Formats: sequence, C-alpha cells, structure tokens
Amino acid sequence: MLSWPKKSGTTNSTRVRFQIAVLLSLLAGFSVYFFLGFLYRPVPVVVAAHDIQPNVQIKANDVKVVTVSRNDRHPQAFADPAQVTGRTTAETIHAGTQVIAPQLVGAAAAALQPGETLIPVKNPVITPDLQAGSVVVMVAVNPEGPLVLGHARVVVVSKGLTNDTQVTLALPEGDAPRVAAAAVNAKAFYLLTTQGR
Repeated sequence: MLSWPKKSGTTNSTRVRFQIAVLLSLLAGFSVYFFLGFLYRPVPVVVAAHDIQPNVQIKANDVKVVTVSRNDRHPQAFADPAQVTGRTTAETIHAGTQVIAPQLVGAAAAALQPGETLIPVKNPVITPDLQAGSVVVMVAVNPEGPLVLGHARVVVVSKGLTNDTQVTLALPEGDAPRVAAAAVNAKAFYLLTTQGR
C-alpha cells in the first residue's frame, strides 16, 4: 500500500489553522450578535393580553410585557404592568397593542366620544399644521394606489427618542382594525389636515 510521506509539522499546522478558524468563527458570531442587538435595541413594553373593553379596571392578567425594538415603542407606552394595573380604560384596547397613556382615563382619553378608540400611528407623512385637535383625512399608499380610509381626530403628536413621530388618532371603533392594518402595511401613510379642525 502506497502512502505519501508526511511532512513533519503538518499536523501542528493543521491544528493551528483549525484553532484559528474556530476563533474567527466565534468572533464573527459574537460580532453579528452584538451588531443585531445594537440595531434592535430591545426594550420592554406593556401590551394588552386580550381585548380590554372601555371603563374596565385593568387587572394583572389583562396585560403582559413583550420586548420590541426601541424604535417601535410608542413614546407614551408603559414598561411595567404595575404602571397600568388598577387604572381604568377609556376605550377598547385591542389584544397585542401597546397600552399607551391616552387609552387610560385621563385628560387625553376624556376627549374621546362614545364609540371612539385611539390608534397610535408611527411616522406618518403629516402636513406642517398638524396638531392635537386637528381633523385629518387618512390616506394609505399601497402598490395598487392610494386608499382613503376616512377621517380621524388627532389626540396627541409626539416625538420619540429617535425623532420618530407618533400620532395618536381618535376614530370610530369599527374602523380601528382596518386603519391599524393599513398603517402598518402601507408604503406610506398620510394624515392630511382638513378645514374641520
């Protein structure tokens, strides 16, 4: 049986190469992990565990804490369930949505009319004169074209930690799921002020 003669040091150089490869792989893995952690910047946020009806005192099992990207956290959201437990809802808070201050009994929530709910919209395209109290036309731009979703009233306009604009809208409760889905899935979501403000 023929075999190639082994050079001395081949096993040592192979072992060294293997160790270097393992070390570089570990460094690459840690780099990706920390880079994604830096981009994602996870933060805790309180969300509704199920639909919570208006004028209901929130119990501990009505809410849960989930982790979201810092950019996706509403500026008026809560991080600890103790901040909302025992407080009264001003309108329906849908399952999985962040619990925000205007949804609880208080000054902003008191502005709600019967049958209305609050929807937070992140980074909509807004007109310069938009402010709390403005009446807006909501327009979602999809690949198929623009879709006019109706009117809403602006309750709060706020800037987040990363200069994201969050606009909280008061609109009819029946329109909330359709508007929320359109706001999330649209290429652009416009809030255009009308003369009715």
